[in-house]
Amino acid sequence: MVLDPGPAPNEPGDGDFSAVPRRIETRLQYVATRAGEPNWITCDVFDEMDQVIVDARAAVAISPRESIERTDEGYVATKAGAYTARCELPSINLRDESPEMWQVVPGPAAAISTETDHESIAAGERLEVTCMAQDAFGNDAESEDADVRFDPAPANLVMEDRRHYFVQS
Repeated sequence: MVLDPGPAPNEPGDGDFSAVPRRIETRLQYVATRAGEPNWITCDVFDEMDQVIVDARAAVAISPRESIERTDEGYVATKAGAYTARCELPSINLRDESPEMWQVVPGPAAAISTETDHESIAAGERLEVTCMAQDAFGNDAESEDADVRFDPAPANLVMEDRRHYFVQS
């Protein structure tokens, strides 16, 4: 089922209604998405008989607003974090009193960098290697699957665990 995301946040679309709006509800297609993935946000406006007013077009307000874009596929957040989505009809001062929470998690790793605790080590010393990954939008991403490679690889390199290495003498 395709859901209409409603008007853009800067185009409230509210005004003349076929019934008097009394309540408004916000719905998310997904409660969590990866950064860069679209999410439909829909608004239902109800009258005093709890019937949907089909010609009422509510605005969607998202907080924080930074890094949010409305596209043809829905709303897209590029910064990982917690967002609040709320439908409202500003012209009559009506808004959803129980907004929806939208969690945006980092996307897959798109870039990785490596840090070591020493620039060089002598045989038998330990070296700690830290891999840091970022998704396509600069969010810190998981780097658990990162492999550490040495170039050139020492002949006596021993991996203690995924982060600690030493060269046997």
